[in-house]
Amino acid sequence: MILTIAFSFLWQGASSQNLIAVQNGGNLSFFTNIETALQNAANGDTIYLPGGYIQASGTILIDKSIHLVGVGYRPDSNSVTGNTIIPHDIKFIEGIDDASIEGLFLGSQSILICDSVENILIKRCLIYSITIGNGLFSAPATGIEIIESIINNGVTGYCDNGKFPKDIYIGNCQIGNLCQGSNWYFSFSPVSALNYSCYSPQNIWGGLVIKNSIIWGGSRTGYYSCNIPFFSGIRNSVFTNCVFFDVDCGYGGYVSESVNNTFNNCIFNQPSEYIPSTPNNIIFNCFFNQSKENTFINAQSNTFELLDNYQLTSTSPGKNAGRDGTDIGIYGGSFPWKDGSIPFNPHFQAAQIAPTTDSTGNLNVNIKVSAQDR
Repeated sequence: MILTIAFSFLWQGASSQNLIAVQNGGNLSFFTNIETALQNAANGDTIYLPGGYIQASGTILIDKSIHLVGVGYRPDSNSVTGNTIIPHDIKFIEGIDDASIEGLFLGSQSILICDSVENILIKRCLIYSITIGNGLFSAPATGIEIIESIINNGVTGYCDNGKFPKDIYIGNCQIGNLCQGSNWYFSFSPVSALNYSCYSPQNIWGGLVIKNSIIWGGSRTGYYSCNIPFFSGIRNSVFTNCVFFDVDCGYGGYVSESVNNTFNNCIFNQPSEYIPSTPNNIIFNCFFNQSKENTFINAQSNTFELLDNYQLTSTSPGKNAGRDGTDIGIYGGSFPWKDGSIPFNPHFQAAQIAPTTDSTGNLNVNIKVSAQDR
């Protein structure tokens, strides 16, 4: 079934139709725009998006338990189909339970997750920023999982009446690559400055879990660049097997109102004085003063580059030094980075389709497809 959908996407390149497939069990329907596809999808359906620009009238609203799957976001991996590019924000509406997106390019767009939303998976996407808890605040968003994705700006948790997002897991991601000015990478944001319950220590966003991710701080510019920390208002959270690179601010620029956090088996390019330690934070088995040249096989600049190689060098102290015995960084842990960031559906590696049929009415087609094991 998935291969049939994939071939339809490839064929549409020759016919100039932008078809979107909705799979409901063994049934398959095709639509020409994403809004119509969403309207006709039922809970549990999977919507397959082709390469190219997926246009909509505005923010794409997900109000059902559906799974949105594109072909990926890397141009070097999608030369046949092109990337699935979403030029609109995607918003998960209040009350949604069990939905996901995978293989999408939202380079200048954001993911908005309302309150009372549960069990959302964001996988192998490139996103500008993610906001969690955006809505009416009847209950906090919970069970949000973000893995193997690139988040160019940062992740913000909204608060109202002391309610913050809960059970947020981020694994094997690249984060903060394009953060500018006065932004934080992980922060809380009260709906109103007069909402004092959001500022109390017990209510500041806690319980965030980040594993095997790379957090960058090298591209911040402007007057505030050296006054803005990686974290603002993040407490009681755990960072394991992560790599932190901040090339602007030097000592003391790391956290703001962020205490009681635990850092396990992490790599920092700054000295140990950079992070306030016990009793403010717990730092265990971490490595400091590590340059990017000694850490990554191929990192051309002080910020994330899509085509660079972020596997650890053989001499890095982070090699096999993660808390679980795997590498520190995106190639270790439970969800090791998949080169090419291709989603689970079959991937077209090469395609040659004749522009016309031959004298006997046959169309010459030569296609190479690779199955994906995860």
